[in-house]
Amino acid sequence: HFISNFAEVVKIPEPSRTKTSINELARAVESLTRIECQCRNIKLELNLTPETDIVSVDGIQFEQVLFNIVKNAYEAIEKDGEIYIITSSTPLSISIENNGPSITEDVKQKLFTPFFSTKSTGQGIGLMFIREVLLNHKCKFDLSSDNGWTKFDIYF
Repeated sequence: HFISNFAEVVKIPEPSRTKTSINELARAVESLTRIECQCRNIKLELNLTPETDIVSVDGIQFEQVLFNIVKNAYEAIEKDGEIYIITSSTPLSISIENNGPSITEDVKQKLFTPFFSTKSTGQGIGLMFIREVLLNHKCKFDLSSDNGWTKFDIYF
């Protein structure tokens, strides 16, 4: 009952869609997170498709989603690592990869659960927000973690 009431309080507004370049979304998030990554000695690199792929999304919500994913990555790495923001035309997608600690299958199953966090100061609402925004945009997404790399893929 509490979680149902909480969900009503934090209900994410319907997306206000505009045509947006996926490369511009990637560049904006790189710009917002560059300094924090530099302070942590984390290489943050863009690998953008040469195509000018346009998607119809709520730019503010999507920027926040990508920011949260990159923030989770640099917090998991702590220092001395790598994060890549990759855009692709085929399939139309944005991926964020990092070489922070791997996510176990058990933790992966719980990550999108409200209030679940692996961080001592985490509130467990960041990934819930990400999931809700992506579902509202009818995007598919996937989180994988193996061979020392964690990857979050978003498909349009």
